Amino acid sequence: MGTPAGYPVLIKAIDKGEIHSNDGKTIDFSWNIGFSVFGLTSRNRMTTTEDGVLVEAAGGELDGARWRWQIVPTTPTRASLHARRMADTWS
Repeated sequence: MGTPAGYPVLIKAIDKGEIHSNDGKTIDFSWNIGFSVFGLTSRNRMTTTEDGVLVEAAGGELDGARWRWQIVPTTPTRASLHARRMADTWS
């Protein structure tokens, strides 16, 4: 979740993940997402939070979209991952 360069391994639709900068708290990266009939390119900023990560699209076709992944511990050795997507890409 916190390593965009590895996204192509985890998410088959992503064919490229490139990190542009990483200051330890925020990662600036881009990705190409390929679907059967079209593809998308997005420049993003990922910021770590106390309980997960926030990804904000800062360019490309997904400009304005946001994703939030919250990690909620369920036992001392397990956690649940909650995903939220907020998109305002067509305004």
